[in-house]
Amino acid sequence: MARDGAQVWAIDSRPALLAPLEEVPGVRAIALDALDRGATTRLIESMPALDALINCALSPHGGCASVLTDEHWNAALNANVRAPFWVIQAALPRMLSAGQGAIVNLLASIAVANDRPNRFADMTTRAAMVGVTLGVATDCVADGVRCNAICGEVADADASIAALTALAIYLASDESAAVTGQTCSPDHRVAS
Repeated sequence: MARDGAQVWAIDSRPALLAPLEEVPGVRAIALDALDRGATTRLIESMPALDALINCALSPHGGCASVLTDEHWNAALNANVRAPFWVIQAALPRMLSAGQGAIVNLLASIAVANDRPNRFADMTTRAAMVGVTLGVATDCVADGVRCNAICGEVADADASIAALTALAIYLASDESAAVTGQTCSPDHRVAS
């Protein structure tokens, strides 16, 4: 997106992950914990424009439901549902007042299409974000704001990252103006 002239604000709670982005033209890298709701809201309000939001909260939390502790359950809910929801909630007033915007929630495919064991918290929280996606899409489509999700494999393979990136850019762009409330796979098929 930055290569195409967009101003990108990359936000993560881990400064080490942001360090490589600090030298990329058009990218502003900011260390921020999205669970700090006030700081997140202030940051989004300070942005000069907000045309698209790509939520990439991918925090794995393993464990079977029968042994999942409250601590791990709450950590999964915080990282995978509350933080992305609060970011959306902070962004929506800007988008709604502009009469346009695109929100893309990047989710792991394990949430809806994978039966690997010991991923109860992952599956449940990512499925919740599919619901958030559909709810935001339904509530905001008449006001020009779209919301979609990507359910793709998160892997180190360059091809997988390229496919996820291309789909995120497509869903954030005007090219997908008629697409909202969908959960898509990296090959552009609608998954739900």
